[in-house]
Amino acid sequence: MDEKTDTLTRIIGLVGRHMSRPQTDSKDDQHWADQDEAARLAQALGDASLAAWVNWTAARQLIRTQRPERSLPYADAARLLVELPDFAGFGPFLGIEPRWLESTDVGAATRLLRHYTWSTVRLARRYNGDLDGWLQAVDMMTAVAKEALDYRPSLLLAALISRYDLQRKLGDQADLSELVQLRTQSYMFDEAFMAQSGYNAAVRGDHSGALEFFRQRAEMILNRMEPDLVDKTPNELAELFAERPIAKLRPLNPLANTAFELASNLFDSGRTELYAEDRDLALAWLRVAEMLWREWATNGYRAAMARRAYFELPSNPDAVLTLIQIAREAPLAALRVNVMRRAAKGATSHKAQILQQLEDMLTEPWEAYQRATLLTSHAWLQREKEGEDADRAEEYAHHALSTLANRSVGKIEVIAMAEGVLTEISRWRGNSEQEAQSHRGAVSAIARMLLNATTYEQRLRVAREWAPSIRAALSFAELHSDAELADLVHEIVRRDGIGALLSQMSESVLAPADVASIAQDVTTAGRTDARQLVDDESDMNPDSDADSIDEVKRGLTRDAGEMRITARDEQAYAQAQQILGHLGSLVDPGTLYSAQASTVLDASPHKQNVYLLQLLPSSIEMVGSDGGPVLYRRLTWTDGNGRHELVDSVALPDGLRDEPEAGDLYCWSDASPLLPDPLSEALERATVDSPVRLMIVPTALFHIEFDGLRTGSFFLIQRASITVHTSLTAAMHSLDNVRPWDRAAGSYGVFDIDALPATKTEKFAVERHFKSMQELATKAKLYEAFMTSSPALLAIGVHGYDDDAGWGQTKLLPNGETLSAAEALGLSFPEVCVLASCNSRVRQHGVDHAGFITAMFARGATTVIGSIGLLYDVETSEILAEFYGELERTGDPVRSLRAARLNWIAQDPDHRWYTRELWSRLVLYGGAHY
Repeated sequence: MDEKTDTLTRIIGLVGRHMSRPQTDSKDDQHWADQDEAARLAQALGDASLAAWVNWTAARQLIRTQRPERSLPYADAARLLVELPDFAGFGPFLGIEPRWLESTDVGAATRLLRHYTWSTVRLARRYNGDLDGWLQAVDMMTAVAKEALDYRPSLLLAALISRYDLQRKLGDQADLSELVQLRTQSYMFDEAFMAQSGYNAAVRGDHSGALEFFRQRAEMILNRMEPDLVDKTPNELAELFAERPIAKLRPLNPLANTAFELASNLFDSGRTELYAEDRDLALAWLRVAEMLWREWATNGYRAAMARRAYFELPSNPDAVLTLIQIAREAPLAALRVNVMRRAAKGATSHKAQILQQLEDMLTEPWEAYQRATLLTSHAWLQREKEGEDADRAEEYAHHALSTLANRSVGKIEVIAMAEGVLTEISRWRGNSEQEAQSHRGAVSAIARMLLNATTYEQRLRVAREWAPSIRAALSFAELHSDAELADLVHEIVRRDGIGALLSQMSESVLAPADVASIAQDVTTAGRTDARQLVDDESDMNPDSDADSIDEVKRGLTRDAGEMRITARDEQAYAQAQQILGHLGSLVDPGTLYSAQASTVLDASPHKQNVYLLQLLPSSIEMVGSDGGPVLYRRLTWTDGNGRHELVDSVALPDGLRDEPEAGDLYCWSDASPLLPDPLSEALERATVDSPVRLMIVPTALFHIEFDGLRTGSFFLIQRASITVHTSLTAAMHSLDNVRPWDRAAGSYGVFDIDALPATKTEKFAVERHFKSMQELATKAKLYEAFMTSSPALLAIGVHGYDDDAGWGQTKLLPNGETLSAAEALGLSFPEVCVLASCNSRVRQHGVDHAGFITAMFARGATTVIGSIGLLYDVETSEILAEFYGELERTGDPVRSLRAARLNWIAQDPDHRWYTRELWSRLVLYGGAHY
């Protein structure tokens, strides 16, 4: 044996003797002495490929055995070697390892070695919190893989998936444009496109879209690998796979992953809790994954077991025992922690076993977030105890909250649980100050859950689990006259539906591109979790040991990711406010605490005799009631004696939430139960000529015609100048973004005189009082006009109808075209808009808040006259003709609409006062600055 061969054999022996070593080893020092000696000998031998192999093997061993910080020098040494200009050729090492590199071609073998090295660099930087270095390594993997595309396309796919994984985990949708171009080159790219599109959809909360992508991927995999099974149902597939030997199941791992994703998206959508067909389908796909993963894919199989146990837990208390078993046996730290959180939160029995398992796990080393989760889970089970148990639960909850930040979505439920522990303990200890603080923390976390709920089914799930916390906070606010807490809770409940609204906006083919894009960005950013930065890419390797990395060290990556994600979130929220106006403000959790009734009144131009009334019926799902339903009332006002606050509730009147059918003349008419005493007394003192300024935020009561409500001997319109607002946040956005109203800027009019002859009266009034009116009859003219100028007024008099496909509402233009509310998001509206068209109110069914009112506010309007239900053509036109004259004279649309209606009623008071449906269905939304 010559000297070079002897040295080569010695090097390989030094490295190979320590392969697959345990995480702790009594010969640890000897191992790294051997590794360093092997690197020195390889360097002296002058075989760069051998030296690179020695170094990246060492780096991978260090990562696998929980020493990521020591892996960097070895990974970088390998990186420097493979990027040398003359790094090529079969040295002694490559000469004896052709089968390992699967090629005898010099260039091919070199590229493969470079790719493996950069993959090692990626892991080393990933687990040391170096996100920029991680990105650089992924880019280099991709560049090298492209050189090997002809003979190893799997390398490029692995590199692209690493990039997509990182993009999603940092708050973006993965850019699949490169994968789109590769789809025709190989089945693996085509199938990967379906998977990555599904992951993109799931990240933004579009579970229906994700299901379709994964369904197509499952069909493609079966067509390629098991064409005879394409038409089989999931249950039939599971039965067939249960009979196969394990060795024949491993190649079907891509199908197992896809089956698991199909089940997961059905569960995550919330549909399995409402619809038996979806429940059965989810369980069937889960069974497919279990059969394919049994006995070999440790991580995947236990993840499937956990999913099944989560589903069974509400009806089968013994499912907790399965979760405890998974926590004892699973190698994945994240899975172990998550199953114990779910066990603690959902358990109705076996609490002693859960506590014991939590205590056993708390003796192990954990990353800070995971320890906080375990502590919170333990505290949750002890929150109703007294003595030492309560003291420990309180200590654990405080410790958890000191660790967690409220930006990362993955921490939200843990925060809500920890705050719930402190709320419960503070309540029975009589510590009202701590209880108030904990209520604030809990409901703020719930707000984030609501914003992330993109479907009705998901919203219902949040309501079922967390409505008691909302009720408890409302009750505390009333008992302690805590106005700020009451405002916070009311405002949080108004976030219910915003996530679904954004989701539909991002998916609508009718919405303009910039609106759909920012809606998608916000939805994706709001659901991003820095914990995912250290999750393994299970689709490539379902049984990877990457999760064995020391949890404390993994915190480096999470911390770096948290900073990047937070910055990304803030950028998305800022863009949303710029593009979507007050709707953009609603999607930002940071606006919750700034939305206070007192802040709105401070910014109001009215400093005396101004009232802000918030109404919240407990009959909505996100509140609920422990006894009979109630109406929560929250009043803030300013009079000659200063600022005042009131928080109270009354029994919810029967029929208050009943919405009249189309054409039904009956609607709610009694103002009394809606008005707290101070407001009733102020209305009694007011006069027609000296009304109170009343702003109403009627959560889930947008069908009420407030101007036409009667109390005592008068209608509210006689004693109050009323505006309706969707939220405190929306009112503040209007007040913060007041623009000078230039009546000389002219006006636009859209009037369908052929279909609605009475609108000719409105048209003539606009032309008379706003002399430069430009009439628009087509969609093209609308888009053209609003792109070239900004008028003072938009007046619309056309037919309108509800239309879920059109984002809530659609208008019929004079030329027969339709304009949906989704399309209206592409226009820039003037400050004042008059929408004299049927069905033009704030929606509170289907997709909440969708419709023209929201679209107009999102795109520039601050004051919109809309309508509830059906309008009477002639009477509406007469009132609005009066309105345009008043508006020209005063420049105040709030005062002008009230005056116009009172003037119109005065022309025939005996008839018109008692046919209020003729005039009360016009509603003025916004206008807080008037």
